Formats: sequence, structure tokens, C-alpha cells
Amino acid sequence: MPQRILVIRHGALGDIVQAFGFFAALRGACPQAWITLLTEPAFAPSMRLAPWFDAVAEDRRLPLWGIPPWRLWRQARHLTGLFNQHCLVVDAQQSGRTRLYRRLDGFWRQARGLKALEWPCAERLHHHGRLHTSERQKSHLRCLGVLPVAPTQPLWLFQSVAEPMRSFIHALAKRPFVVLVPGGSAGRLGKRWPAGCFAHVTAQLAQAGWHVALAGTDQERTLVRAITTQAIKRGASPKYLVDCSGRTDLAALALLLHKAHGVVGNDTGTMHLGAALDVPSLTLFFAESDPRRTAPLAPTPGHSRVLSSRQAAQLAPETVLAAFKALLAEVARTH
Repeated sequence: MPQRILVIRHGALGDIVQAFGFFAALRGACPQAWITLLTEPAFAPSMRLAPWFDAVAEDRRLPLWGIPPWRLWRQARHLTGLFNQHCLVVDAQQSGRTRLYRRLDGFWRQARGLKALEWPCAERLHHHGRLHTSERQKSHLRCLGVLPVAPTQPLWLFQSVAEPMRSFIHALAKRPFVVLVPGGSAGRLGKRWPAGCFAHVTAQLAQAGWHVALAGTDQERTLVRAITTQAIKRGASPKYLVDCSGRTDLAALALLLHKAHGVVGNDTGTMHLGAALDVPSLTLFFAESDPRRTAPLAPTPGHSRVLSSRQAAQLAPETVLAAFKALLAEVARTH
């Protein structure tokens, strides 16, 4: 393997988390190489703490139209300069944008009479789109001549949790608590279970003695508050409800999940993070996503499960509660 490798991985939180095993395998096969990750600015601070990379570069993924040409030119110069510093590019994204990057790099090098940069597996993996992400990544690793590695928990994420959030989470962990994830992609609302269903589950868990932490982004605060309001009307005591929406960055979210007894929520990046941390996880899938391709995977078999329904409204809260309680009970028995 070359001594300077550039790895490209954009995507949402779930895409980044699912690539952790890929990154670890690549680093294990190239312990002496200088490996740079090219990713989105939102993930760069956390990925700089990861044990697999020597450097992390940011790609703002500018649109190709509707912006001043000078910004596109500056971005192209940034990318070609980055490519020129490496001997090999590992395209872990396999998207139309990264294919455009490969062509851009080829044109730039050809115009200057330079040797073409190697982009292994750039074309041959696109027909694997129906496989689970983990299987596609294993195919990519085999193409690179790299052996997959067993998944491990990304405990390095906790390094940057700031006070007082760290103290808050440790205090919460002294009580039995679970995490609910009622949000998800703002552009794919069909992946979300109705708020009323989450309110029903929240109320039932709180009445059973669980403290319920509802996780979400700044944009999901209204959703979380609506759920807590409905849960209180259904009989939940406010002291058992913890609104974490907009309060946790990636590091704090990881620590919150790690300390929880379990997590249940929509198919979104937070659920992939919980599964990667080996937290008992129940992920809800509906028509807009396929668990055969993107189901969260945990290091311990059985710690991550899915419930699937074509229509979100057809999945009864009692079904989710029963499946979640069964998961928690089985994990408790095995430990």
C-alpha cells in the first residue's frame, strides 16, 4: 500500500458511523501510512479524535450551480491540491460527487502531464448497491487487499465531552434511563414514527419507572416538546422526562447513549451510533428505508434489532413497547 492515502467519506451521521469498521481495517493494514480523511465540516472535529487518521480535511460539498464561479474555482483548487499530496484515493463514499472528483483530478493531471492518481475500486463496486452497507464495505476492503476487522466500540468519542454536560450525563446514569430518538432527516419525514406514538411509549416507560431522555437536534426541539407535553397528559410525571434536544454535540450524544440502558427510535444516525456503542437498540423502519441495506449493527449479536412496517401509523405503540422491553430483558439476562 502507498504511504500517503486519502479516504473520502461524506454523508450523514449514520454513514460516518457505519464506516468506522472500514477505517479501522484500513489503518490496521497500513500502520505506517499517512492517512487523511476528507469529510464534511460537521464531523471533522470528532474524527480528528479517531485513532485511524493522521489528518482530517474538510469538504463543504458546494453545489455545482447557483453560486459564484470563483467559489467553485477555489474549491476545485483545494481538492486538486489535496489529491496531489497523496498517492492513492480510497473512495469510501462511492457517490456521483466523488466520481466527479475523480474526473476533475484526472483532467487536472492530464493537463499538466502528470501521472494519473490511483483510485482503486472506483467503478466496480456500484453494482453492490442492494447489499447491506457492511457487506459492500467488505467487498471494497477485499478489492484493496485488506482484511475486515471485528467491530469495536468507538469509546474515543467521549474525549471531548465538555462540562457541565459530562456531569449531567453521569448524574442521569445513576438512575435507570433509556433514550428515545423521535427525529430524523428533515427531508424524509416518511422515516418518522408519529409523535403521538412516541408520546404513548414515553408515558408508558415513565410510568414503569424509567427516566426517558429524548434526544434531538436544535431543529427538533419543537417535536420533542410536543412529545413530552403529550406524555404528561397521558400520565407521565415530568420528573421522569429529560429533554436533551439541542443540548448534545456528537461527543455528548455518544456518552449519553453509552450510559443508557437502551435506545429506541427512527432509522437515523443516532441509532447507528447507539448500536456501534453496543447499547441495546430498537430501530423503527418504514417504507422509505430498507433494513436489509441499512440496519444498525452492534458488536454484540442481538443487541441491535429492528421493527419494520410499510406505514408508520400502522406500527402500534404496544408492539414497540413489547419488543423494547423484551430486548432489555434479554440483554439483562445474558449479562
